[in-house]
Amino acid sequence: VGRFLEHSRIYIFGCGARAKVYIASADFMTRNTLRRVEVAAPIRDERLKEEIVAMFDLLLADNVQAREMQADGSYVRRQPMGEEARNAQEIFYQQAYEGFIKATSQEVPPYCGMDSATVEFMLANMSMSMKRYDIASKLVGNLLTSASTPARIKDKCHDLKEQILVEMKKQKEAAAQEATQKK
Repeated sequence: VGRFLEHSRIYIFGCGARAKVYIASADFMTRNTLRRVEVAAPIRDERLKEEIVAMFDLLLADNVQAREMQADGSYVRRQPMGEEARNAQEIFYQQAYEGFIKATSQEVPPYCGMDSATVEFMLANMSMSMKRYDIASKLVGNLLTSASTPARIKDKCHDLKEQILVEMKKQKEAAAQEATQKK
């Protein structure tokens, strides 16, 4: 569980071609199974099953947020030891961001019931969290100068613009400090 406070609910029984893959509405903890109804559904589409197994493998390879249960039941945070750091949630977020950018360049609004201003604002927020301040700034600028942007989105854009400017300033200061240290 990372900054998104989410974890997967994937269940795999067996391995290889014989693996049975399920997704569920909750993890099978007592608190979830005694007081409410939870659902698990089998994944039968082979392409989707492969994709979910690949996600599961990435979760198992996480060496930043993952914990390993010890024999006594305690947990120890997994550390990247001589290997590249892999944070599964950040990788999934990056994949979602790239997929969303691609989808908006190939499709016509509305996207999932959202108007283009809402989608552009969402992309600006995602760009901000990915530290892509140049893209976030461009999207916010487009929204602020467009006559068709609703007032509620423009209000949020003003706040986001301030955050972008602060982060860009920090980025410039860090680069200048790094350049000074190299001299």
